[in-house]
Amino acid sequence: MEKYGNGTVWNWEAFVKEQTPPPVVEPSLEVTQHAADEPALDDQPDAAPKFPDRVDLSSVLRTETAGHVPPEAVARTAEQGLALREKLKRGGVTVPVARARELKDRKPLSDNSIKHMARFFERWPPAHPGAGDMPSPEYVAWLLWGGAPGREWAEREMAAMAEGGKA
Repeated sequence: MEKYGNGTVWNWEAFVKEQTPPPVVEPSLEVTQHAADEPALDDQPDAAPKFPDRVDLSSVLRTETAGHVPPEAVARTAEQGLALREKLKRGGVTVPVARARELKDRKPLSDNSIKHMARFFERWPPAHPGAGDMPSPEYVAWLLWGGAPGREWAEREMAAMAEGGKA
């Protein structure tokens, strides 16, 4: 034990014992077998069901039957946004880029995706294209979401969902 000037007593032996890791125990490689009178799990009639190897998650997660198919004008605008983003290497992050790809391919969007688009357009006014040959990153993001046609379409879809009680 050591005593310090401030009156603290330190027991180094106890400290070292506490800090010593427990001994390492090697795992056993013994294989246990069922007794001959015990049925294996595969032989039991109440065994857990076997699941398919692949499950189509889109069919499991989709709550709507038809979805919302983007119009051609929205698809073209999103495609322009993707081309500009590729050329300039800026504008838009993960979600807008993923949404632009869905819009470009005219894949049906869920109600939640339409709500997300409408919220984007509520927060962001139409973006100014920028100066000359260098469009602003905001303008690129605006195009990724479908631009003016995307805004109009999202507003129409939100109104239709509100009438149907989905919004």
